Amino acid sequence: MHGFIKKNCEMLGVENVQLLKMDVFAFLQSAQSQYDFIFAGPPYALGPIDEIPKIIEQKQLIAKGGIFVLEHTPRNQYEKMASFSFQRNYGTTVFSFFVNITP
Repeated sequence: MHGFIKKNCEMLGVENVQLLKMDVFAFLQSAQSQYDFIFAGPPYALGPIDEIPKIIEQKQLIAKGGIFVLEHTPRNQYEKMASFSFQRNYGTTVFSFFVNITP
């Protein structure tokens, strides 16, 4: 997915992009800024996957107007989270979208 996002940024002429390909929990532990776009596509069998949107919401890592996308299976449900916006279901793959909820 990293390569796909990088290629699309280049095609669209998006500047000032910092793409990180790393363990999501290592990123979350060190993240101090807000981001316009965060994508996490962790292994589906990752036990604590449900913690990812909770941590991002608690640390307020999504910038105003920004979005966080989490790739997961249909067994994960995030609709009741305050920052949840919508999801797209593609069979065994689901993308949930979260937004900044600070007033």
